[in-house]
Amino acid sequence: MKLCAYLSCDADAPDATAQLEDQLSDFLKGFGGKVPSEKPTQKDRVMWDDDGVRVWYDAKNKAVKVTLSLSVEDGKNYEQETINKTSKIFQCFTINKQFLVQRGRALRKTSKG
Repeated sequence: MKLCAYLSCDADAPDATAQLEDQLSDFLKGFGGKVPSEKPTQKDRVMWDDDGVRVWYDAKNKAVKVTLSLSVEDGKNYEQETINKTSKIFQCFTINKQFLVQRGRALRKTSKG
């Protein structure tokens, strides 16, 4: 059996990828399939999204989430690419340190009641 889906999104969509993934997920629900990807929602704060690295603050779960993708190419140095992308994650945390500190303080205040 073959499936075909036509997906489209607005040219000015704030997150075209998320919109398309939602459409695909809805399409696959009728066939018992899922799109196996975790992605930020509109309430979340994306801190980095470039070159196969996505880092975001998940507001619902109060956690930082990271996805890292490596393309499969013959002869590729996966170890070096992983190191390069991990350094981008480190850079993201450095850039967003103040935001993360504020989130941590806010969570401590709300947990004390």
